[in-house]
Amino acid sequence: MPAPDEVVFDPDQVSAEWLGEVLVGAGEATGTLNGLDGVHIGAGKVGDNVRFTLDWSPAGSGPATVVGKFPSPDPMSRAAGAALGNYEREVRFYELLADTVAVRAPRCHLAHLDPATGDFVLILDDLAPAEVGDQITGCSVEEATAAVSELVALHAPRWGDPRLDDHRAWLGPRLVGGGQALADAWHMMLPGFLARYEGRIDPQAAAMATRFSESVGRWVDLSPGDPTVTHNDYRLDNILFGVDEDGTYAAVVDWQTVGTGPGIADVSYFIGAGLVPELRREVERDLVERYVTLLAATGIDTDPDDMWDAYRLTCPAGLVMAVFASTVVAPGERSDDMFLAMAERHALQMADLGVPAMLEAM
Repeated sequence: MPAPDEVVFDPDQVSAEWLGEVLVGAGEATGTLNGLDGVHIGAGKVGDNVRFTLDWSPAGSGPATVVGKFPSPDPMSRAAGAALGNYEREVRFYELLADTVAVRAPRCHLAHLDPATGDFVLILDDLAPAEVGDQITGCSVEEATAAVSELVALHAPRWGDPRLDDHRAWLGPRLVGGGQALADAWHMMLPGFLARYEGRIDPQAAAMATRFSESVGRWVDLSPGDPTVTHNDYRLDNILFGVDEDGTYAAVVDWQTVGTGPGIADVSYFIGAGLVPELRREVERDLVERYVTLLAATGIDTDPDDMWDAYRLTCPAGLVMAVFASTVVAPGERSDDMFLAMAERHALQMADLGVPAMLEAM
């Protein structure tokens, strides 16, 4: 994916000439791009996604649409994305890892990062007509089944692969920071999170978050199972769903949190946040068993009981993400509602699965 002579990091500065050069250079077009029209899409807070509709001459000599991803226009979110390494991880994923896993993700035509400024740009296939999920409303069992199945395509190819250490400089662990540093951050941020949502958050969820403070330090250092490539923010706002001849499928976007860790952590994170609690309680064991069965079909044998325990142990990650992320990105009505939904659902997941008692006994 060679970069053109000039790289554009602002969607408002993307010209037909520049984007045409990118797509022709990537072998995706043969004609001349006469014009384009950009529309912002998605609900991301750390990145800015734009769908470009393209006018080619001759007609059909290039893709009808592509998606560009750029740094957030909000200074607070942009600074967080650069400082936390989110922008670098996503660029490196497309450069170095995407072709080594089987997950359905958009094909990348340009991936470029400016190390000096932290600016980045991605030009990606448009996955329409697949549509992004809604983290606030939750998903159906069919969508959850497709999303969990797609995780096997991400995890299985690099399961226990020691060569992942070659990317350690940018491909961090599942819980970046690790150990006491992350636990200290939890204790610092939780009071502000609870104050921000006072009067809105479910009292049981607030109590669970407070109780978790007693064992967060022990939990941070747990990593049950063999490491693999993990998404680490595998939730509905980062998954697109479509229907083909085989039924409902899932495609995965937003690789800013990609790292390494136990694959079951992505499963627990998705199920806890993606399904409303009543539905989750009915189907979560079946979904975990499906994950284990599909892994076995790839030659990866795991003990179902051990995987269930690992599922329980990793489910606090969604609560941690909701608390941390809500403090480092710009506030907004939808994002506030999303973080609240995540926090409540994961806290109730922890309660249902007996996680605090499990951790306190360790």
